[in-house]
Order: sequence, then structure tokens, then C-alpha cells
Amino acid sequence: MKESMSCLAKYQALARELDINIIPGTLCESYTGERGEEELKNVAYFLAAGTGDICGSYQKKNLWHPERPYLTPGRDLHLAFGTPLKDINGKSLRAGLLIYWDLTFPEGFRALVQDGADLIIIPAYWSTAGGEDIRQLNGDAETVFLDSVLTARAFENNAVVVFCNAGGLIRVILPILGSLGSIPPGEDKVEVFDVDLVVLWVAEERYKIRKDMQSLEWQYK
Repeated sequence: MKESMSCLAKYQALARELDINIIPGTLCESYTGERGEEELKNVAYFLAAGTGDICGSYQKKNLWHPERPYLTPGRDLHLAFGTPLKDINGKSLRAGLLIYWDLTFPEGFRALVQDGADLIIIPAYWSTAGGEDIRQLNGDAETVFLDSVLTARAFENNAVVVFCNAGGLIRVILPILGSLGSIPPGEDKVEVFDVDLVVLWVAEERYKIRKDMQSLEWQYK
């Protein structure tokens, strides 16, 4: 666990040196729980370009089944945070973090969007191989799962969704445009995606999803 914390400091130094924002995957950290026992948590960080400051962090809430005997789920509310990035009005772009299996549940996205997030970043280690029982039914099931759910989350929340997946398929998805491109499973590469945030404004003008969510008449509060 000490290695995780030293990694965080190194990534902060890198963000300062290279003047880039960095989300360094997730780090497994130990801490003393409410009962005084050592517990483990899986945490993602957004590190600011130029300073290395922590703009926001998030402890994974929805643990994948084999993780549950070892990790403690987060209990805090899903909150967005300001970043050095700018929105179309020149203001600080608000972002949110989720991790891996959180993708499966729309509630986290809704909470982040209601707190003003336009960008939702999801570090993950999600293999597209799937289990043998799944492969017998559909060898592409995990890819179908990820493509479908990621696209739905971007459209239904009018948000940029970045799924950065060390275990396989990687996507950057916007409403209206869909996927801007991807890095296929098994490829180790760096790729730059140009994200036009005006698309979010166009989508909101057309669908008014966020306006409905903020309305007193919205049915799902």
C-alpha cells in the first residue's frame, strides 16, 4: 500500500512537469476503518496540470463480486469537482469519477450530472474475454455490454464519458456523435481524442435532459 501512495506523489510530479491533467488509473490504499481495523479501498484521482493538485478523488462504491471480501466500498455521495479544463463559457469544466463496475448502474452518473459534471471519467480493468459460460452464448458479449452501456450513459446524461480500460476496450463517447474512436483490446498505445464540448450544448438544446432533471416536475427525485 505504501507503493500506491508513492505512485500518487510521482504522478503529481509528472502532472507538474508535463503540465497535463492525469487520472492515474486507480490506487489501492489502506486506512483504519470505523472498527479500528485496517481496511483497503480502491481510489481514483484527478490531478491538475501544472500543479499536480488533487482536483477530486473517488472511492469505488460498487465492488465487483470477487473484490468484496478484500475491499471496502465507498459511502460518500457522488460529487463533481472543478478542473483546469474550460467549458464553452470559459468556466472551469466540472468532472466526476467512477470506477469499473460503477458503470453498470446509472445512479452514480445521475448524481454527478446533477452536481454539474459535464465530463465523467471511468478508469477500469474490464476484460472483454468474459467467462466461459458467457462466451458459449456470445463471444462478443462483453464488447456489446460496454458499447451499449457507455453509449447509453453518454446520451441519457448529456455528458462526455471517457472509459479508460487497462483490461481491454477503451472508448470516448459523446451524445449525438457516439464514439469518437477507440483503442482495441490488446493494443498498448497513446491516442489523442479531440472533444468538442459544443456538442453538449447542442444536445441539451435538442433533448433538454438536464433541464428536465432540474425541474420540480421531474418524476424520479
